[in-house]
Amino acid sequence: MRLPVRTFELSKRSSRRTTQFAPISRAKAGSGGPEIEISLPPGLSTEIDCWSTSEPRFSAQYQQQPLPLEGNLVLRAWFKLCTELPQKMYNMRLVQSWDVAATTGSSSDYSVCITALVAKGDYYLVNVFRARLAYPDLRRKVIALAEEYHADTLLIEDAGFGLSLTQDLINDKPASLPYPTGRKPSGNRMQRLEAQTAKIEAGHVRIPQEASWLGDFLYEVLAFPHGRHDDQVDALSQLLEWGGDFFRPQNVPRLAPIYGSIPPPPGFYTPRWPSGQ
Repeated sequence: MRLPVRTFELSKRSSRRTTQFAPISRAKAGSGGPEIEISLPPGLSTEIDCWSTSEPRFSAQYQQQPLPLEGNLVLRAWFKLCTELPQKMYNMRLVQSWDVAATTGSSSDYSVCITALVAKGDYYLVNVFRARLAYPDLRRKVIALAEEYHADTLLIEDAGFGLSLTQDLINDKPASLPYPTGRKPSGNRMQRLEAQTAKIEAGHVRIPQEASWLGDFLYEVLAFPHGRHDDQVDALSQLLEWGGDFFRPQNVPRLAPIYGSIPPPPGFYTPRWPSGQ
């Protein structure tokens, strides 16, 4: 039997903007099943007052979109796209920022390494590694990524497993590994990222147009602080905080003349994004 179908729209009222929902006209109980009526309980308005719920929760519950497209604390438009990395000079540094966890359960945190070329106050994200690793595999991965990208600086969060990992790598350091620098977190993760948003908004964080890791990275950063994970956020905050400390006038190494940079010698490593990224 064919039942009547009610068509309606939900709308969101906001002082800033109005979100229109796609009309819902039909629903089926199953493949080839009868059409059923979509109705509202008596007294329930087809308009939902957004003042009673948060913006991200509203998007997730009523739009099936877990975060606003533009972002939350950090906006998508703040990240500057670029097609190629600059040639590495003496006054640039290849930095790896680690936020580590040493458990492998499906609900555990990830270990994250952001590899970035830091040049004249800009941070070019070369690669983002993210995985759940047991401690022995984590230690091997830290060494492998440092060797792969010829890291100049290795940052590891100086807390929890990161403290043990830093001490372990210092005591038994491979020749190809830079001395790890422990970074003591200051404040909570919300405060740490808020302190770095000015750099992101000013366009100092550069990302490739395409990369296998880019979608997960942007999703987590834009969803913060309402996303499920925040390991990449912590690694990014740590990287940007280190840059603010390292490039203060009294700390800048005098490795280049005032007018331009000294060109690198033949064979000097310059990171590259994979072809097509």
